[in-house]
Amino acid sequence: MEMVVDWDTLEMCPDLQTLDLSVVLSDFDLKPVLCSSLRALDITLAPLVSCKNLHTLTIFMNQHITSIEPLASCVALKHLKLAACLGLTTIAPLASCHRLQSFSTYTCPNITSFAALSQCPKLETVRISGSSHIRCLDVFASCRSLRALYINRCKNIVNLEPLATCSALRKLYINQCDRITSLESLAACQALETLTIKECSGFTNVALLAACQALKTLTIKNCSNLTDPSGFSALLPLSVPKNHVRGLNVK
Repeated sequence: MEMVVDWDTLEMCPDLQTLDLSVVLSDFDLKPVLCSSLRALDITLAPLVSCKNLHTLTIFMNQHITSIEPLASCVALKHLKLAACLGLTTIAPLASCHRLQSFSTYTCPNITSFAALSQCPKLETVRISGSSHIRCLDVFASCRSLRALYINRCKNIVNLEPLATCSALRKLYINQCDRITSLESLAACQALETLTIKECSGFTNVALLAACQALKTLTIKNCSNLTDPSGFSALLPLSVPKNHVRGLNVK
């Protein structure tokens, strides 16, 4: 099936709120779309579009994108998802997106720094998956609005210390981060309600989590070196259902 699209006609849609370009091939040379009221843009294999009122942007499987510089002018941007953008090396322009509330990146292995996120004071949810460049979470130390953090397959992260200042953090998910050896810093996260740790062989004790008085759900799965039964006993005063603690290798 052949489809012909005249992108210039989008300039005649000033009230456009949602645009789905999921069938657009990356070889198209798209001109910037000037839609003053555009609020949600889902791009798959398509060049970036800069719109002043853009709220939501998804970029999926586009190895030709090497820069997101146009996003620096998207001052209304609240939600950004990047997936399999192999040519992207920096997200520095996001430092200008002060309204950004959620940021997700999946399998974008060439992004070398996430420092720009520290300039997003309203950031509430972050998902980072498959990044070998992120070694420290200090970028989140100034994110006082951060409520949920998902770290997956980031094998060079060595500690969670910067999260101690994230007083609003309620949900933390850590998967396949073997170099993390201590959960001590989480004791300062008094708002933490849900903690999931999977396939992290670096730490051996969970006793310090007893300081997390708000903790309601704790899921620990396939953490092969977690062998201290007294650590789990320390959690008993908390309101954590026992069936939410799984995969303990207690001897």
